[in-house]
Amino acid sequence: MRLTKLERRLRQSGVLVAIGLIAELISLLWNHPTAFFLFLGVGAVLMAAGVLYYFYSLVTVSERPSETGTLRTQDL
Repeated sequence: MRLTKLERRLRQSGVLVAIGLIAELISLLWNHPTAFFLFLGVGAVLMAAGVLYYFYSLVTVSERPSETGTLRTQDL
């Protein structure tokens, strides 16, 4: 099964958010002052990048709607 451009971008943004969450989880388990830098510098930045890429993907992808999901005026 071939993924559409939107599906591929949404998966990539989900991976960014997941990696950011994992980095934040690791920083919460680590009891060191540099854990804060890992939490904000890596985790929060990756999560923000994933969310922004998600929104960017929704706005910029212009694909034609499929014929099965559209309602034609002839059907009315």
